[in-house]
Amino acid sequence: MMTIPRWLVALSRSPQVMIRTKSLGDYVVREKKTLSPRLTELAILIVARQWTQQYLWNSHRPAAIRVSVHVRADARGAGLGAALV
Repeated sequence: MMTIPRWLVALSRSPQVMIRTKSLGDYVVREKKTLSPRLTELAILIVARQWTQQYLWNSHRPAAIRVSVHVRADARGAGLGAALV
């Protein structure tokens, strides 16, 4: 069963805040490109792993692989137990 991240639950209680947060994320990640797609995805995976955000990791892992960020599973299996190579 998938659980909703706590920060998303808090944002979902205020649709206006959710819309503004999404707009901010769109601007930072998509509009203001100072990093290459590869470095952007690598940074997102590093943050997801540091803060144990499985949802963020799972949603960005395929994009990271597409832009040649090498992700391998270690002995503990896939997901946040995976290593960035």
